[in-house]
Amino acid sequence: MQMMKKYGWAEGQGLGKNAQGMKEILLGAAQSLGFGLGFEATTEDHQILADNREMSKGERTGLPFDKETMMEIPPLSQTFRSVGWIRQSVEETEMVTEKVSEHIICATMEEAIESHP
Repeated sequence: MQMMKKYGWAEGQGLGKNAQGMKEILLGAAQSLGFGLGFEATTEDHQILADNREMSKGERTGLPFDKETMMEIPPLSQTFRSVGWIRQSVEETEMVTEKVSEHIICATMEEAIESHP
């Protein structure tokens, strides 16, 4: 309801662009943590949820989740190594510049005058 008020809705006003929609607020039942919307939890369901919360992740899944079996993740500086800077000598740069300057590019542009009906 706070979000609706933030966007300009006022109590007693209908929903929709022209406030033509329903004016009553539908309130949902309070949600129990750990269960989905509309789920009717039994005493047994609450007990199962409590037991699962007390178990470790390894006990729940049957997989080992302890410090000895955890994978070592190296720091990013070791994972992605720098290849360094590519250094060209002055002679190489001058040679490339000279080769490029030997090529002459000629371009012309023609404009066609079109008559529009």
